[in-house]
Amino acid sequence: MSANAAEIRRVVRRAIPLRTPDKPAQGAYHVDAPSMQRRLGLLTRLATPRERVLLVGDDDLTSLCLHWLGYSDLTVVDFDAELLDIVRRESKRKVVTVEHDLRGAYRGRLPKLGKSCDLFITDPPYGPDGLRVFAGVGIGALRVGGRGVIVAPAARVAGSSVRDPLSLGVALQAFIAANASALVDIEPSCQRSHHGTVSSMLVLRRVKKRAIDWSALEGAEVFY
Repeated sequence: MSANAAEIRRVVRRAIPLRTPDKPAQGAYHVDAPSMQRRLGLLTRLATPRERVLLVGDDDLTSLCLHWLGYSDLTVVDFDAELLDIVRRESKRKVVTVEHDLRGAYRGRLPKLGKSCDLFITDPPYGPDGLRVFAGVGIGALRVGGRGVIVAPAARVAGSSVRDPLSLGVALQAFIAANASALVDIEPSCQRSHHGTVSSMLVLRRVKKRAIDWSALEGAEVFY
């Protein structure tokens, strides 16, 4: 059952002052408060507080918001040690943290996450490989029948090497389909970053268990 709007607004107000600065070099810009509220509204409709939720990257501290809403089985994968310290401190170590740079996928290094999750959420770098790697880690950890939420660009990203969000979205959907998952819903143009980027939330469902096919990766120069 979805958390009520007042609860969601409360946890978003609590989380925003704790965020680390934007990371332009990694294409990471925080979304605004209304976007966070819409994100949490979707996540709390897709998973109950007892289900296992994986966050592949967590610049916006979505994990803490879910923790404060009563979610008890949360895991965050991120390379930012400062961010992970904030998550551990503010959750009193109730949120599991895994420090891992996902660019290690080019060398076959992927995070060890243990049991499958019921839901994952990722707002990845908007380079073609950034989207695929973060989505692939989430899909790979997902149980059959579980859901995933991918925040993907809906409009041109200023200053990015990615100039065609439509083609990027088509490639991402092809990657989802190639990895035994189906796109089941989309919330269009519902996320807005401080940088002005407008993004959609894509919802997928894992159809069957299959090892992730990483052959689509093009190279580190298109990660961000």
